[in-house]
Amino acid sequence: MTNALIMAGGRSERMRASAGPLHKALVPVAGVPMIERNLSALLSQGFDRIVVAVSTAEPAIAQYLDGRGKALANACGASLRILWEVQPLGTIGAAREAIEDAGTLLVVNVDNLTSLGLQAFVRFHQRSRAALTVAAHQEPFQIPFGELELCDGRVEQYIEKPVKRIWISSGTYVLEREACLMMPAGRRTDAPQLISALLDAGKHVAAFRHEAAWIDVNQAASVERAEQLIGSHFEEFEWWRQPFDCQVAGVLLRSPAGILLERRAETASEYPGLWHIPGGQPRPRGCQAIDAPVRTMLARVETSNFDFLTSFDDLDTFSGRLIRHHIFLAEAGEQWRDLHLDQKSEWIPLEGVQALAPRSPVLIRALAALARRECENVSSR
Repeated sequence: MTNALIMAGGRSERMRASAGPLHKALVPVAGVPMIERNLSALLSQGFDRIVVAVSTAEPAIAQYLDGRGKALANACGASLRILWEVQPLGTIGAAREAIEDAGTLLVVNVDNLTSLGLQAFVRFHQRSRAALTVAAHQEPFQIPFGELELCDGRVEQYIEKPVKRIWISSGTYVLEREACLMMPAGRRTDAPQLISALLDAGKHVAAFRHEAAWIDVNQAASVERAEQLIGSHFEEFEWWRQPFDCQVAGVLLRSPAGILLERRAETASEYPGLWHIPGGQPRPRGCQAIDAPVRTMLARVETSNFDFLTSFDDLDTFSGRLIRHHIFLAEAGEQWRDLHLDQKSEWIPLEGVQALAPRSPVLIRALAALARRECENVSSR
């Protein structure tokens, strides 16, 4: 039996200094808070006993977990528990309590986003019979000085500011029970400290080498880099590792009046009562021309710049269905004023969308993708 632990007990000082008051666990990356990205990665790969270490000084994280977090876990038939850190337990100290009655514990850090195959990682650890396994990848670092290759007092080569690739910890670990119990209860333990203690005791510490996409998100600038990484690897980050139940196309239709949105009926089978983006009906896997319903809808109004915006999986916590959303962007032409709208649809000025409540996760992620597109367009001018 394997438990999974998300480490979110830090103080988030660097993120708050550069990005505002939110703890990094709650900072959205491409429209999804990092705590949810880690939770979804675990759920999508079949981990059903999840613990999140949270400082008692961060009630907002617990509030998020008690709401959206537990709704996602319940929809997957998984358990989610908060492990309160009354005092800081370091980068791995919470693992002693999080192991509970399990034999193995997977540990991920809330500020690390990766496409690493976590089940393959756990299986590797179990085969290695190690007390602890570290996920490791090569990271490039540029030396800020000129490197000299010397031999017998002679310079054989001068390399200006070379880039070196070195093996680093990916901040993800698998621990056996014996490794967890080596840490003192209720006291701070950092990962390097635990690994040194295991090595001193003659225990086997293994390395799981991988080439998966990875980024450490600790400040505002790294959020932007993370969104670029996700954009270039969206199938690895935005699609779950398990088959989706259905797929649907949606469209962000813009006009001088704003964006066309709909308020879902309280009786809707998915996302009831939420502000959402219009689109076609959910269609089964394998259905071709997923954008066809959107094109049919847009046939009623002159449009331009109809193109793909983003794609992602979302677990609708009401229906329990995993839905793959394909989002398109279109500009309404002069006929937008004549477009017949039903009672649940209306044009919302872009600056007013943020004030809408409650919004579906789909709308939030689609708007984040739109903002990213606009930012990239400005940068390219």
